[in-house]
Amino acid sequence: MTNAVSALRRIRRERGFSSSRSLARALGVSHDTTSRWEISKGRPLPHHGWRLEALLGCTLDELLAPDNEKALDPARDRALFRCRAQAAH
Repeated sequence: MTNAVSALRRIRRERGFSSSRSLARALGVSHDTTSRWEISKGRPLPHHGWRLEALLGCTLDELLAPDNEKALDPARDRALFRCRAQAAH
């Protein structure tokens, strides 16, 4: 697993859970457990995954994928493309 922050953190906030602690309470797990899920240090057991999907309205794959929202920066992407193009020549 990577150390990338999962989309779970962003989606949790969008759904009104201000902290991983509040999500943990709603799921009946420890705060440490939800924190590990958010930083991709662990994955939920199937029964927790199903509850997460129901609670947040997303698939587990969407929740635990690296959060690419920050990756969608057109200016940075253009600069990266130029650097790669120059390196290739």
